[in-house]
Amino acid sequence: TTLDSSSSGTVFKSVGSWKQKADIGSCGVFISETAMSNSASASGEGPGSGTRSDTTCSTAEKKTKGDLSAFYGGEDELCPICLDNMPPMTWRSEERTLFSCCGNFACTSCRDHSHSHREGVVDQILSLPRTASEHQRRELMEQWYQSRACPLCRAQPPKSEKEHFERELECAKRGHATAQLHIGLAYERGDEGCGRDLVQAVHWFKLSAEQGHPAVMCMYAECLEDGKGVSQSYSEARRLYERCVDVAEYPRAQTQLAMMYMDGKGVAKDSVMARKLLQQSADQGYPHSQYNLGVLFLTGDCGFPKDNEKALDLFTKAAEQGNERAMYNAGITLMAIAEEKTRGYTNIAGQCPNPRAVMWFRKAAALGLPEAADNARRLDYMYSGGCANCFKERGENNANLLRCTGCRLMHYCSKDCAVKHWKAGHKKDCCKHSK
Repeated sequence: TTLDSSSSGTVFKSVGSWKQKADIGSCGVFISETAMSNSASASGEGPGSGTRSDTTCSTAEKKTKGDLSAFYGGEDELCPICLDNMPPMTWRSEERTLFSCCGNFACTSCRDHSHSHREGVVDQILSLPRTASEHQRRELMEQWYQSRACPLCRAQPPKSEKEHFERELECAKRGHATAQLHIGLAYERGDEGCGRDLVQAVHWFKLSAEQGHPAVMCMYAECLEDGKGVSQSYSEARRLYERCVDVAEYPRAQTQLAMMYMDGKGVAKDSVMARKLLQQSADQGYPHSQYNLGVLFLTGDCGFPKDNEKALDLFTKAAEQGNERAMYNAGITLMAIAEEKTRGYTNIAGQCPNPRAVMWFRKAAALGLPEAADNARRLDYMYSGGCANCFKERGENNANLLRCTGCRLMHYCSKDCAVKHWKAGHKKDCCKHSK
């Protein structure tokens, strides 16, 4: 979904001696959720990393509205290892660990303890002296072998990707919704043992979605919306999104449904409903909704009031969760707000946004965003030419500039200048110390 390129929200802001267009053209492209279905588990939005076994009752019997225990476990469920209460599972799928061999959940602290124990055994093996006896070596290797087993059912992990696929396929054929999701993802990726087959992937997504799994309902709806591996149907996609929102308030489905209302796909255009759904999704901490809302507040499109402060808050929340585009726009919006407040005098100590802006640019550049890397280099070049306090240029009177150890952006000709600039207000600006 793309904002109109002729939008009046396009803003030009100057930074130093060059002009940087605020990222409306690219930030106005709403993040597509469809691509995220390639690896729901890797993005932290899938249901976990394994299969939930339940021999007492089928998943279909548990798919009443609001009852997701068949997929995520009960809200008051105890960890079977430490017997502590486990937090309820959310869309992040980070609150519990799901073991694919037996389908049981455990708390993350027990998972981490298991991993640290395994690493400790490996360290002991690597630190064995050459004079160690064969008995000691075999004993440690046996400990390492046992440490790889599931702490609940003691099953050994699969030896290959093909064996893992075969195990999951057996569970999927028995009707386990999470295993059906994983088989669908394997066909979509083209894993070893199955090959890439979008039709088969959608087939397994559909079987899992029919059991009411919220994450898979959303993924299957995206396939229907895009016509990927199945005939395109906006009405059916909207129905599944709405069901997913009703059953689980799943933020990814709320975002996709909001995009349909904004574009009028299978439904009349309704910017009020789109905003409501995006806000509900953003309130759950979903980074893509926070980013998209930030874009709308930045551009003032779709009936949204133009508000850079709200846009910055939303970009920052999304950036803190690793959204590189939000990082870039947070830096741009920081500079735009400061320029409005200071009427262009953004280098005043205590009111300079550039240290925090360059922090976001560097983080986005580290995640592979080229325009963020360009902005970071330009800011570095602009501030590396002279002292930020007395404005003495590099090389003047043999001046060797010192870099601020906090923001790594400001330069000083001496320690005295660094202290003076710090007290004058750089303490507020420096990204290492400012909140």
